[in-house]
Amino acid sequence: MITLLPYALFISIIFVGALVAGALAFPGERATSVILCIMGFMFATLKIWLIQQTPQWHDVMLDARQYQLQAQAFADHWHGLAVDVDRMRVLGLQSRGQGTWPPNLNLPYSSIFGTHEWLFSAYLAVWKVISPNWFLWASYANAAFSAFFPAAAFGIARSLGAGRRVSILAGAAALFDPAAAVNGAWLLKDTLAGWLAIGAIWAGIRMRESRGLWVFVIFIIFTGFLGAVRFAALVAIFFACTAVALIFVFQRRWRCAANFGISPAFALLIFALFCALPLSADRVEQLNPFSSVTSIVRGQHETFVTTSSNNAASDETVIDWRNRLSENPIRALFTSASRTLFAPYPWVAITHGLSYDNGFELYYMGMILWIFCLPGILWSIINKVVRPTIPYVFILCILGSAFAGYTLFLGEWSTRQRVFLLPVFFALAAIGWADLHARWRERHRPNRRIGPLIPNRATDGKTSSLKLDLDSSGV
Repeated sequence: MITLLPYALFISIIFVGALVAGALAFPGERATSVILCIMGFMFATLKIWLIQQTPQWHDVMLDARQYQLQAQAFADHWHGLAVDVDRMRVLGLQSRGQGTWPPNLNLPYSSIFGTHEWLFSAYLAVWKVISPNWFLWASYANAAFSAFFPAAAFGIARSLGAGRRVSILAGAAALFDPAAAVNGAWLLKDTLAGWLAIGAIWAGIRMRESRGLWVFVIFIIFTGFLGAVRFAALVAIFFACTAVALIFVFQRRWRCAANFGISPAFALLIFALFCALPLSADRVEQLNPFSSVTSIVRGQHETFVTTSSNNAASDETVIDWRNRLSENPIRALFTSASRTLFAPYPWVAITHGLSYDNGFELYYMGMILWIFCLPGILWSIINKVVRPTIPYVFILCILGSAFAGYTLFLGEWSTRQRVFLLPVFFALAAIGWADLHARWRERHRPNRRIGPLIPNRATDGKTSSLKLDLDSSGV
């Protein structure tokens, strides 16, 4: 019986991803979303296998090693064993000076591991408990998570008003993009974070016009779980929901305002439950969702203002960025912008060659696709800043918040930190490039008057398949 559990969990991940993609798609496009999920799984599996054959894959990220050690700590604890705190990197207990994690210790996991983002380590521990080949299962389970990305890129583009052909182009970009597979091959939390974040964003866009209960359930669950994997994304989604809710209040659209006001509150409750796990009677009585967030924000603020590496709240990357910014602001900002847009620089493979022992070289192929998408992304953003729709406001608030947060703390938003939101960027890139292509065709068409690219529905109501249909509703 125990040997069937890995298969059941693996199939469940694929099934849930396809089910969510079908539930969030427009009624006539659910089959397309499911097909994209199936294709996404096949392509992601192949990409992860190919990446694991490269010599660079053996340069394992330090985060991946830490997650695996903490997964072992969870597994030993669940089996009733005392866990060696130093060997298993149980950081919260390390800071308390404890040598072991005893089975009967009455502390939440967030305190034991020193972070509220412990869910991925616990998820890996589940694989470790149910299968001796847990590393293989967990790697290809990341392919199951990645299978959702092409369908999400397609669905988000459609929700932003793109035509079917343009949306398929967005899905194709996510289908062939190797960046998510690089993260998945290393057992980093980014793939799970991307699955939750993209699902929450897609559901958030659909909440505006949908009356179906499933959209709200998906948003609440995915957003709540996201806080225990990548808190910065949770904050960005909350900020976007607040902005959109205020717009609807100003427009006196009370039902829509309530959708974007109440749903995040339920998601916050789920996140607070994660912060309190394992639950006990005293922790249930003291459960306060808002204090869970404010305490984390206070900790982040302490990390941001700390300048001494001896402080427990210090982060070497944050300190290094602040030092560079204070020493030479212009150079630091220029470096920040160039890294955000182009790092890791793929042309280094030509100018300096490949070392074959640096894991970041695996991101070069994905960067080529990203740089090609950049003009479309920037044009799509600029175009809709001038004439925004509600779905675009929601998306741009999330991207703006994530950019501000990562730049403020790390000095850049690049490589791994950007990958988990790539399906959103692919949707914007497809829309932007389609509009640029339509404008170019219009300008170079002989004997034709150059008029508006987006027709007035009151006059003819027609649009080319390559032109976008972005009216005030955004659908």
